Amino acid sequence: MGFWVRKQVMRWVVAVIIIILGSDDGSEGCLEEEREALLRLKGAFSYPNGSSLPSWNNLNHYDCCTWEGVTCDTATHRVISLVLINRRAPELEHFKWSLNASYFLPFHQLQELDLSGNYLSGLFGEIRLDNLQTLYLEDNQLTEIHFSDDFHSRNSKTLELSSNYWEDGHAESNQLSLTSLTSLRTLSLYSNSLKGSLPQQGTFPCELFHSLKSLKYITLDESNFTGIASLSLFANHSKLQVFTISCSNNPNLKIETENPQFVPSFQLKIFSVSECTMNEGSNGRIVPSFLLHQHDLRVLQLVRLNLSGSFPNWAFTNNTKLNTLNVNHNFLTGPFKLKSTSKLLDMQYFQAFSNPINDEIPPHIGYVLPNLLSLNLSSSSLFGGFPASLSDMRQLNSLDLSNNNLSGYLPQEFGKGHNDLWFLKLSKNNLSGPCLAGGSNFTHLLSVDLSNNNFKGKVPDGIVKSSELRMLRLSANQLYGEIPSWIGNFKHLAYLILSQNSLSGPIPQSFCNLAELKYLDLSQNRFNGVSV
Repeated sequence: MGFWVRKQVMRWVVAVIIIILGSDDGSEGCLEEEREALLRLKGAFSYPNGSSLPSWNNLNHYDCCTWEGVTCDTATHRVISLVLINRRAPELEHFKWSLNASYFLPFHQLQELDLSGNYLSGLFGEIRLDNLQTLYLEDNQLTEIHFSDDFHSRNSKTLELSSNYWEDGHAESNQLSLTSLTSLRTLSLYSNSLKGSLPQQGTFPCELFHSLKSLKYITLDESNFTGIASLSLFANHSKLQVFTISCSNNPNLKIETENPQFVPSFQLKIFSVSECTMNEGSNGRIVPSFLLHQHDLRVLQLVRLNLSGSFPNWAFTNNTKLNTLNVNHNFLTGPFKLKSTSKLLDMQYFQAFSNPINDEIPPHIGYVLPNLLSLNLSSSSLFGGFPASLSDMRQLNSLDLSNNNLSGYLPQEFGKGHNDLWFLKLSKNNLSGPCLAGGSNFTHLLSVDLSNNNFKGKVPDGIVKSSELRMLRLSANQLYGEIPSWIGNFKHLAYLILSQNSLSGPIPQSFCNLAELKYLDLSQNRFNGVSV
């Protein structure tokens, strides 16, 4: 939804600017040939008996530049944009239809064409659109595209083919030729049932990428490619800034970054590979070496790739503007180091759970990463103490250090002063002392899990002001004393687990106020008396 809203807002802004700039020329009307072409296009959208594009008519709206989805140049009166998102009549949803590209032949100045969300199964025909910059075909049901070599534009910047069911055919005409789109900046194939081989043969041969050296953004997520994709294909794509690929739908695709090794001419801002087989032929699957040459990364994601070797500490050193690091579900080991002499002020998301790091958390982590919003180092064989510098992360929303071997007391600084923690999970460690240090004052917590530790003392009152609390889990510790009555003030509390402690006394009557409570476990304690 966010993507669609942003795209619509940008188009609205552009339309307003066009109206303002052209408001003084006194021009009215649209070209007759283009009005007639739009009416023919309406007929195609309504075939065989639908009611698509009802505002397109000569009776009440003779000026086609005022028709919904149509934008004209105020000087030439020619159509420059057709945004026809979800314009196919709903009653025709299950009627398979294709669109002949010749319908767009009269629109010589067309710069943007958006046919998203129209149940379109095919687009074919011969057409030349030299001014076309963006072509959106996502969220259709494309199974065939029969573009000839005449369908190309030297000005094309964006080609969006996401969320389709396109399968390459056996005939030459079933292939989409992009080799003439030498100015293409963005190629998105996200969430497709695309079939073929990359890069050797099939729908997207390596020649395609060799030709499109102006590409800035490549998205191949959730498509059904097979074979071996060598990233050396892009070594000379000096403008490349974003490369993302997910193999969750195509386990037969293998990513190769080391054979052959290459020194890239590009500086990436985003590099994301997830759930792929990467560098299978290497001695253990290693982190891509070409990343050592990257110094402008904002997002680095290497998820579920079975990567081995040392933790990529160089990512912090080389990329001072890094915002997101996600290396979850790999086999990365220590050492885990951070330079104590510099701050990474742009870093907000740090995810490295499910790795055998087997090291201590750097004691100065809070100094180096003061603006983190989310930190997840769970299930990473971490040991040592809980760094006091974590208290310096004043904007931290989510902290998960569960399922490690951390020991010692929580520091006195933790939870004092201003903090924005929503989620706190420290379960399955060897932490001791009070659950929360004296004087802690959390106000925004939604979920707290401190279970399976060696915490001693009473149920901590450092959470009493977190009025929106949904879950409180303190089981399998050494807590004693009575359950405080203020727990009944958490009107949204759904899960309360205090089992396997030494709690005593009666059950507070205030528990009757927990109207949204779904799960309550007070077993294996020492309660006595009656509720009061």
